[in-house]
Amino acid sequence: MNRRVSYFKHTEFHFVTIDDVKYVSLRSLRLKERPEEGEVFQTFELTATGCNPFEIIRITSAINLIKDESLKEYLQGALLQ
Repeated sequence: MNRRVSYFKHTEFHFVTIDDVKYVSLRSLRLKERPEEGEVFQTFELTATGCNPFEIIRITSAINLIKDESLKEYLQGALLQ
């Protein structure tokens, strides 16, 4: 699992790559409605204070769920990195 953090419009985005599939943190997207259960995956993050749950969604699925065009472009760029 490869993880990176970036910022867009003062919002912290957590990106995760697992087996060449790119995901974004569900919390970063700040969606008004939770996506369908089959689209959300849970993983865990080890920190100095313990193991924290971390919900992620495929970037391609996130692009289809959001309405903000500039955020869609940002996420499409994240797919290329």
